[in-house]
Amino acid sequence: MRTNNPKSRSEGARPMVTGPIRSGALALAVVLLLLTTGLSSALQPPAFPQHLRMPRPWLGDVEPGHWHARAPSSVPWYDRTSRDTDRDHVEDRLEGWLRTYGPATTAEVYLDYDRVPTGSDVANLEELGILILDHFAYLQLLSLSGVPLGGIEALAALPHVVFVESKPSLVPGSDVANPAVKVRGSPEYSPHTVWEELGYDGEGVALAVLDTGVDDGHESFSGKFLGGADMTKPTVPILWPKDGSDDPDDAQGHGTTCAGIALGTGGAAGTYAGNAPGAGLVDVRIGTALGFSVGGVLDAKIFDSILRAFDWAISHKDQKWTNGPPGAEGIDIITISFWGGAGDSSDGTDPYSRALDAAVEAGIVTVTIAGNAGPDNQGIASISATERGITTASSDDRNTVDRRDDGIADYSSRGPRADDGDANPYDELLPDLTAPGTDILQANYDRFGDGSSSTYGPRGSGTSYAGPNVAGVAALMLQANSNLTHDQIKEILKLTAERRGWNATDPDLDPVWNREVGYGIIDAYNATVMARDLTEVDTLDVGLQAYVLQPSDALLGNVSGLVTINGSSWDRQLRGVEGVQYHIDDGPWRNATDDSGDGTFWNWSVRVDTRHLRSGTHVVSVRAVGGGSHSLSDNVTFSSAQGPTTTTSPISVLLLPLLVVLIAVAVSLLVVQRVRKTLRARRAAKDGQAP
Repeated sequence: MRTNNPKSRSEGARPMVTGPIRSGALALAVVLLLLTTGLSSALQPPAFPQHLRMPRPWLGDVEPGHWHARAPSSVPWYDRTSRDTDRDHVEDRLEGWLRTYGPATTAEVYLDYDRVPTGSDVANLEELGILILDHFAYLQLLSLSGVPLGGIEALAALPHVVFVESKPSLVPGSDVANPAVKVRGSPEYSPHTVWEELGYDGEGVALAVLDTGVDDGHESFSGKFLGGADMTKPTVPILWPKDGSDDPDDAQGHGTTCAGIALGTGGAAGTYAGNAPGAGLVDVRIGTALGFSVGGVLDAKIFDSILRAFDWAISHKDQKWTNGPPGAEGIDIITISFWGGAGDSSDGTDPYSRALDAAVEAGIVTVTIAGNAGPDNQGIASISATERGITTASSDDRNTVDRRDDGIADYSSRGPRADDGDANPYDELLPDLTAPGTDILQANYDRFGDGSSSTYGPRGSGTSYAGPNVAGVAALMLQANSNLTHDQIKEILKLTAERRGWNATDPDLDPVWNREVGYGIIDAYNATVMARDLTEVDTLDVGLQAYVLQPSDALLGNVSGLVTINGSSWDRQLRGVEGVQYHIDDGPWRNATDDSGDGTFWNWSVRVDTRHLRSGTHVVSVRAVGGGSHSLSDNVTFSSAQGPTTTTSPISVLLLPLLVVLIAVAVSLLVVQRVRKTLRARRAAKDGQAP
């Protein structure tokens, strides 16, 4: 008996399968569906993720580390340092040496003051017969040599002296700071360093150093001079031309050191090379041996030269230089290591911050410093309070390349800056990030020459030395991707900075930023990799933020099973976030959130089942989206040792034999049905009837 399919199809009506054949086919279809589902879940990545609404802030659950925010203290650093347990303002190490070696033994020491040392301080030391090796225009200390240990107490008793401390036995500087930010190869971080693995050295990038001038006769700057101008002198074309042909020397030492940190070659040995030794130098002098322009009687005079310097840099940003390394044209980067001084506080509307912002608007990547008034400073000073620039705090690398013992330097100014009244609290979150600036050993200037003596020596500490460190890394990033803008470089530096377990200062506003370190310690390698690989520049919105805040502990090594990644996204421009996306390796972007976002913060969680991934290294990238644009992607890297599961689930294992039996039954039924139909047709033909 036959029945017809009641539904008409385009290819014509077909018989409906009936009887045992229909039952067998139906059973086969069910089994195939079950088995296919089981196999696909075992062999294909699942449709991630599981969306979890997490309370904010969860950073409170993170164990605070060395960098946690702390309440302002009324006790100055020299009265609470762990290096002076008896609180006599003399480092314990020096007192130990006195007991061990006797009063006639001499030592190299730093003499710390409660302000920048003056001429009267120098005169007091000269009366005692003490040799002053160096003084610094913006650091509150003097470098002394050959001090008898028996005279240490007398030094501590001098007016305005707050601490007497030893110099490190192995003075670090670019020989430590450079590999510590993962630029140069080192046992700690090789091969994942910029020079070693990526091959960038800043070639083709023009970097302007706005400082006290640079003694580019020093071997570390050989062949690097592109052009320059002396803003401390009047415009007299014969003596001090302003067309870029002037090559001002350094009469104070500060500028030569800053240039060495950013782009010095370190000479033939390269021991004290800066971060971007292939970059060209634009030498713009804004300060003198006295710290201000000739003829000035107030510190404010130097700020006039700063305004002129920024104006000059903007007008020469496309200059075709006739000197220096090939390929370096105009001015790509500015580093300036001057600040308004202790007690100064700005909301970013001062003329010097505005001048710096104008350089950024003109397309120049611009780096400045947080200042040296910490930890109980009253806000961020002029120039440092810039709205657009990259404001850098200083870390103390403890004389080691290993970053795990790094901490914020005592002298580094803390944020935030004063409120500028624009109803956007995010632009007050300064500093932006942190870089090494403590106990720097770098190129020395010649007091009465051009630096051709080519010596290196201890140059002290300060955020002045952290800023050029960042500028050098920016040069590496520009070489890796010349299409990057200032704002994009700034966001990459912040996102890739090494974050530790410190507490966010205001987690309800920003779950990452900390008033001491900003967004963390600079990581040159990861910043340069992200710069090199960034292609979606046209749709990038640097106001949108996406940060991985708390990966599971399994990400510390090889993993198996579920990996959980938590984070938060927000918009620094207060427009709101529309959603968060993520992908694994080169896979498609997936929606990583549901309606748990409140328009201001999106707190999300992504779970990755590593059993569905191949063995090896994998990268999970997360980004915020809004207005047709997206943020930079924060990344988590982990290794899966297991690889994809190749066996089926227990249910599938049981169903597999049944599938084989059902296939055999179905085939048999089809054969039987075919044979019966053939026999009926032959019998009908024999009887002369229609089949």
